[in-house]
Amino acid sequence: MSITKAEKETVILFDEADDRAEVYTHNTKLKNRLARAANKHPQTYVLKYQNSDGGVSYAFPKKYLTVMFREPISDTDRERCKANCRNVKPSQYRRENSTQEREYGADRTIPLPREKPP
Repeated sequence: MSITKAEKETVILFDEADDRAEVYTHNTKLKNRLARAANKHPQTYVLKYQNSDGGVSYAFPKKYLTVMFREPISDTDRERCKANCRNVKPSQYRRENSTQEREYGADRTIPLPREKPP
């Protein structure tokens, strides 16, 4: 028996006493991100359990958890951003070739980093 969309929840648990966080989720994107992180860093991201309904729970250090809240953008700001994007010349930022001759010219030398004074 499958569960409803309302029952497919995501829960993020952590407290101030412990340095670990736990994420329980049914969200496919989040499950995939957690699985990739666990494959890449198995000692850091630990799969605690996986249930038959498709939910997974991972534990990892709390310092790797980020929660972002985005503010809504006003219509005037959105239009201003669109206008700015229309004014950008794509050729100005496109690289034709990544060779040094193309970037610096055949007659120019590559600048060396400056040394810090003692």
